[in-house]
Amino acid sequence: MTIAEAITEAVGRLTNAGIPPDTARREARILMREATGLTKEALYARPELSIPEDAAALTTRCLAKD
Repeated sequence: MTIAEAITEAVGRLTNAGIPPDTARREARILMREATGLTKEALYARPELSIPEDAAALTTRCLAKD
């Protein structure tokens, strides 16, 4: 899964949970930074990078709590 795909999935899950789209995008990016350890700049510069399996699993677990 790439950074872009993970963020898109997170935004979808957050908006489905009733979070406004702008807030969902911001929260998804914050979650991705925390899960991957990448900076905000790196997320924007390299959305095609694959995220580690453990980061994808962490993201999924965090979103499941919503």
